[in-house]
Amino acid sequence: MQRPFRTLLVVENDQGVRELLAYFVQDLGHQVYVATSGEQAVQLYDQHREITAALLEVRMPGLDGPGILALLRQLNPGLPAIFTTSGACPYPREQLEALGKVHILDKPFTLAELARILEQITPTFRRQRPFGRPPG
Repeated sequence: MQRPFRTLLVVENDQGVRELLAYFVQDLGHQVYVATSGEQAVQLYDQHREITAALLEVRMPGLDGPGILALLRQLNPGLPAIFTTSGACPYPREQLEALGKVHILDKPFTLAELARILEQITPTFRRQRPFGRPPG
């Protein structure tokens, strides 16, 4: 029996980080939608309601990670989120955690840490094939 399909919305303004995260989550065997801004993220979520979690950079130009999550949660109040932060985060950790259904990853983080959190927030978000192996 095949596991349920899961999707992740990755919102990251750094192209290299965004591409790495998208590749890694796809390599886990799941679909990824990527956005470079809050506005694009909300548009993508509105078009793809099958998204099961969001990975959001806290510090973004324009609308930041918590602002993006607030808009996404108007569409889906239960949407789990993972915030990534680096350096001086403009929000205290407790304030981010108070948003509920939130995990925080401090950069630099390992892909194993991300995989562990994905498995926690969506229990069927598990590898469908070993990491690093091509499909088939």
